[in-house]
This record gives sequence, C-alpha cells and structure tokens, in this order.
Amino acid sequence: MGLLLRILWGRQSKWQFLFASVGFWIGLLIMLVAIQVFIDVRHIVKSKKANDETSYIILNKEVTLINAFNKGVSAFDSLQIDTIQKLPGVEAIGPFTANSFKITASMQSQLGFSAPIPFEAVPDEFLDTIPCVYDSSKGKCESLFVWRDEDNFVPVILSSELLRFYNMGVALTNQDMPQLPPSIVQMFPFDITISGNGKSRSLKARVVGYSDRIPAVLVPNAFMAYANATFGEANKPPGRIVLKVATSQMDQLGKEIRKRGYQINQEQLRFNNASEILQVVVSLAGGVGLLFLVLSFVIFLISFQLVISRAKNEINLLLDIGYTYSSVSRILAVQFAVIMGLVILTVFPVLYYIVRRIHLFLAEQQFSVVDKVSLVVIGAGVVAYIVVLVFNTLMLATSIKRK
Repeated sequence: MGLLLRILWGRQSKWQFLFASVGFWIGLLIMLVAIQVFIDVRHIVKSKKANDETSYIILNKEVTLINAFNKGVSAFDSLQIDTIQKLPGVEAIGPFTANSFKITASMQSQLGFSAPIPFEAVPDEFLDTIPCVYDSSKGKCESLFVWRDEDNFVPVILSSELLRFYNMGVALTNQDMPQLPPSIVQMFPFDITISGNGKSRSLKARVVGYSDRIPAVLVPNAFMAYANATFGEANKPPGRIVLKVATSQMDQLGKEIRKRGYQINQEQLRFNNASEILQVVVSLAGGVGLLFLVLSFVIFLISFQLVISRAKNEINLLLDIGYTYSSVSRILAVQFAVIMGLVILTVFPVLYYIVRRIHLFLAEQQFSVVDKVSLVVIGAGVVAYIVVLVFNTLMLATSIKRK
C-alpha cells in the first residue's frame, strides 16, 4: 500500500486538500452549532409555554387620522368587548380605567419637578405584582395597593419600562434631571392635585411597587372610581383592555386580533416573535454552514479527480501489473476517510466548547436550557461524514474505471 500511495500522491499538491479540509471543518462546525442553537431556542420556547399556562395581552385600537378629531373612536364599546371575550383562548378581560380629570404631580422639594401625569387602573387580578407588608398581628401580608375615601395617600404602581425610559432617555439627555434607582423612587412621596367639575383636592402619593406587565402609572380601582365620579366623567369607555389568555392559543389569538385591526402590546407575544426571528436567523446560519460543506466537498471531488487525472499513466501501469480498479479506488477512499475522520474528531471538541459558552450565557439570562450537546447534533455530524464518504467512494470508483 505504501508504494501505491507514493505512486498516486508523489506529484500531487497538498494545499488544495488543506483548503478543502479547512472549508469542510468550518462549514460542519457552523452547521452543527446552528442546529444546536435551533434546538435550544425551541426548548426555551416550549419551556416558557409550559411554565406559563396563561399570558396577558394589552389591546388598543390603531391610532389613525380619525382619532385626532374624535378620540371616542379609540374607545372599546360593550359590543366590541363582548366579541373579543368570545375569541378562542380568551379567559378574562380587564378594562383600563383612565382618569377623566386633570392631575398634576409635584416633587418640588425633592427634584423641583412638576408635571401633569396620566393615571390608570385595572382589576387587581390582572396585575403581575401587588406590593404588601407583613402584619404580624394578623399573620398575613397586607396589601399596600388599597385606597379608601377618607385616605389622603394614594399608592402608585409604576411601570418598570417607564422608569427605564426616564433613566435612559430623559435623565441622560437633561443634566438637571438625576437618574433614579427603583429603590430611591419608592422612598420619596410626592404631591398630586386632582381637579375638575369645579372641584379640586390635594393628596400625597408614593410609588409602592413596579409592574413589568402593565405599561402605565397605576392607582387602585377604588381611587379611580371616586376621582372620576367626583372630578371627571364616570363610566367612560376604556381605551385599552388587558386580556388573560391561554398561552397555548397565543399565536392563533394574535392573528385573530390583528385581523380586526387592533394593536397588541404584551411580553409573551414579543417573546414568541423574537424566538421565531431567531429561529429564522439560526436556520440561515445553518444554511451557510451547509453551503460551506457542499463547496468544500466539491473541492475534494475536484482534487481527487485531479489526482486520478495526473496519475493516469501510473494507474494504468498498476492495472497492468495486477491491481484492480477496486483496490486503487479503495486506497483513495481510505485517504479521504482519514481526512474526514480527522475533521470530525477536531470539530466536536470545539463544538462542545462553543455550546458550553452559549448555554452559560443563556443560563445567566434566566433561560431554561439542557446543558449538553444534543444527540441530534452529534448524529447530524456522523450522518454528514457517512454521506460524504459514501458519495465520494462511489465517485472515485466511477472515475477510475473511466481511465
């Protein structure tokens, strides 16, 4: 065999095989990493859906030029709410009750700040967090998010997104406005003045908690009902509604709602859309890796064809002295198998390292992942090796017989 190898490879350039091997290595690695990430993304999506049996959608009507002249168009009437309630997957509906009176908030003593702000209220069961304080005498946690007519203090739940917008937008671009950590905001009460219908009232308010689900400045329903009835307009139709829906029907419900011209703002649907986009991107990356594999394989075939072409006289001589077509093609096939085997053996350690780093990053982001390389990925690498090896062996045997 050693003599046969020297005859076949003695005058051949090794660089083309090196470039082909590197291309095959890169392509195989990209494809296997893409498959692993695709599997991880699907696992994360399924885990989130399994853990969250219900999700929440915030619904409002699309703002058009008509709304500029008639704000009533933006509100949901009772018929529209009943229609939405009957959509598959909708378990409950909670209306947003907005203030129909004037509100001015002031933090003159702390920040020298005074501005009108909008208040909204939703039923408590739609809140993702209700702050409370433990009462040892009663042996339970008493809610801080309550209000009675005689109270002069209004508890506020602030959207986490609004605070981030203030810190990263308003405060960064205005040197007179400080950035405020959530804990600091909760420490300082502020004054509010509500007025309307020829009446006014001053109260104290303070942020008692934060919401990741509801993008609004929230106050208790009891306060909003009192204030609207006294200083504004009671029973005003809601401009937004929050839906409690079955997560398993989220995608279909989202399509039904968009079909009716409504706009959605909720974390679960954004997560689903992001995961779908990520899966498409990962699939494209896998396609690039597969393209690398195909191109490098073509280079291999061309290289081995050149070996056969350049060694035509030597091959004919070997055939004349007793070697068979199969023995010559077998030698080349073994050489190809060795090269591919080395590629596979060096790809898997690097693949394991990259997947390990990806899983550590996902774990830091609080995503549920299986911390190992999937058997599907390993199987894909082995299958790629076998398919390329068999196809190349058949091509070599055919090419040698033609000589």
